[in-house]
Amino acid sequence: MLSKREVRQSVKRRLAALTGEERAFRNRAIAERLFRSEEYRGARSIFLFYSMPEEVDTHSILSDALAEGKEVFLPRIEGEEMLLVPYREEDSLLPNRYGILEPMGDAAAA
Repeated sequence: MLSKREVRQSVKRRLAALTGEERAFRNRAIAERLFRSEEYRGARSIFLFYSMPEEVDTHSILSDALAEGKEVFLPRIEGEEMLLVPYREEDSLLPNRYGILEPMGDAAAA
């Protein structure tokens, strides 16, 4: 069985091997499949991560969700906890200690 680290390294290698055109095609296919899903269409709120360049692009999904009037939550790590933070287009995102962009607003009530 592969460790979490080995799986991440394998995925990173496979993603790095994609051409820009392949990456764009796959990103569009993922977003379009999500947009067609009953779960997405019926959702009033969604939880996303703000993608880094080497990850599946979530920016179009985030923009679409906000345009559709959905409430969007992004994660923010504080110590050992992951908080869900409501996000709006005008909100600031700042890099955490790993360089991952996170929202700075107040966390959602549990």
